[in-house]
Amino acid sequence: MRTNHSKDRLEAAFVTLLKTTPYERITVSAITRQAKVNRGTFYLNYLDKEDLRSQLLDRLFAEVEQILTARPLPANRIDCFDQETLEQIIAYVQANFALLRPLLASDMRPQITARLKESLATIFSARQVNLQQSRIRQPYANELVLGGIVTIFVLWIDRDLAESPAELLGIIEKYRDLSPDAVYGAKMV
Repeated sequence: MRTNHSKDRLEAAFVTLLKTTPYERITVSAITRQAKVNRGTFYLNYLDKEDLRSQLLDRLFAEVEQILTARPLPANRIDCFDQETLEQIIAYVQANFALLRPLLASDMRPQITARLKESLATIFSARQVNLQQSRIRQPYANELVLGGIVTIFVLWIDRDLAESPAELLGIIEKYRDLSPDAVYGAKMV
């Protein structure tokens, strides 16, 4: 219990520092000062700041991937996202906004968006979505479809969740009907 509380404090301190300091300039000392814990506590939980970042991102991506793969693939869909799954992702983003906003506002943004696209590509592939016979050749098709959905969520976070969940769902539905079917076609492997 105490370790989890310490990890929570260390992660919160790390995220707080990201609001004002580039990742490369954040030190273990700065994290422990912000968290009001000693260095020994930090090293009980993490090898170094890279490990803290890695564990934090791994947990976030594991939670997103779990949501995206929990339900069976919708019939005749090539994009793996049914309405209930999208609603769960939207709720996840809302619940984790205080963490996601500083991460995406930091110099870690390119790494996070690239990793999210990779995760989506892995999920699509595991669900037998035909990514290789798309109407637009790869890697352009992936960038259009996977990059598009990532961009919608990142923009929503950047805009401080300006649209309601229902509005965002409508935007995604329109995007989904226009882009994935047009790019990949409706054929499944």
